[in-house]
Amino acid sequence: FISCRALSTFENDWERAQPALKKGGLFVTLKSFNSISHLENDPAVNIWKYKLPNEEQDYALVTRGNK
Repeated sequence: FISCRALSTFENDWERAQPALKKGGLFVTLKSFNSISHLENDPAVNIWKYKLPNEEQDYALVTRGNK
């Protein structure tokens, strides 16, 4: 698996990770939910939405596998 945290957009991070991600591998990243909400209906992406104590912003753990 490859993980990253809030470096850029999900799409840019995914593009950077793909060359190093083996077939069957998993890409994991943390993003603000607002920055990835457009991916909610993408079947290749899994999103787990969460909140941190004392913060109003929603966050997301986002994964995508490499087939």
